[in-house]
Amino acid sequence: MVNVTNQFTEDVTVTVDYTVLGPAGASTTGDSGPTDLGVGKVTEVSTTVTCPADADDYEVSVAYDATADGTSAFAETSEDRTVDYEITCEQRSADS
Repeated sequence: MVNVTNQFTEDVTVTVDYTVLGPAGASTTGDSGPTDLGVGKVTEVSTTVTCPADADDYEVSVAYDATADGTSAFAETSEDRTVDYEITCEQRSADS
């Protein structure tokens, strides 16, 4: 999860795209889509990672790229921002 804060002096529309890099079999779902953000407001961007069938613990990297677009303001990240996560999968029973 990352938080995005509007530090401009006007409302902007923020779009955050992300790419999840992890082991084969890991799947993800999440938010990345345009959000209207008032001055000083914060929005949370998160993703859910589903553990591969044979994994107990593993790591994923999430690369975030953001743009903000307003009436007289525009900004975008010059490089993706990457966050590394260590994932601990819940124990699975023989029935699951």
